[in-house]
Amino acid sequence: MARHLKRGMDAGDDPVPAMTEAPPPPEPTLELRSIDWLLDQSFWIPSYQRGYRWSPRQVTELLDDLNQFRLAEEAIKADRTGGPRVTAPRPRFYCLQPVVVLPRNRDACGRWTWELIDGQQRLTTLRLILQFLASQHLQVRAIYGLTCETRQPAYLHAGDPARRWDDPDSHYLYAADQAIGDWFRRHPTAAHPISRLLLDPASDDFNTRV
Repeated sequence: MARHLKRGMDAGDDPVPAMTEAPPPPEPTLELRSIDWLLDQSFWIPSYQRGYRWSPRQVTELLDDLNQFRLAEEAIKADRTGGPRVTAPRPRFYCLQPVVVLPRNRDACGRWTWELIDGQQRLTTLRLILQFLASQHLQVRAIYGLTCETRQPAYLHAGDPARRWDDPDSHYLYAADQAIGDWFRRHPTAAHPISRLLLDPASDDFNTRV
């Protein structure tokens, strides 16, 4: 709707520019998205967000949860194929806690960049896990982008020990990266099944969503 101001105008006056009401913001929606869908997205972390602060314990707990979920899958498959019967609840998918975003802008290909309102810690940790899996030559077709309003792009180069004391963010990122490597060394057979659990877009039962 455009509102035109006409009061007090003479015949020779220039027309007053129209004042157009801004469109209403989109209604909030709650949608389940696979990690595979996230891989093609980009996320922007605004300045009001605190930096990365997950401890190695929190990173380890996330990996433990993922591992327990994939072990439940193996138990169910063994039961179906006549293997050792294991009583386990049947989950539909592993679900991370909600991630809250706002659309920020689109690139020339129509892909959105999302302003990250809530979920920075989880998405950053998940990105570090994907980076580790890619370093093990597992098939990670892409890794979603994370950019920070107040930090340099090298912010997410967590594996560089020379940067670990640069600032608190770098310290926590380095510690999280080390915790991920330590966890997979303790679970040497888990990398491939966890990679599939995170990245398989085809399974309705066993994948990971946000």
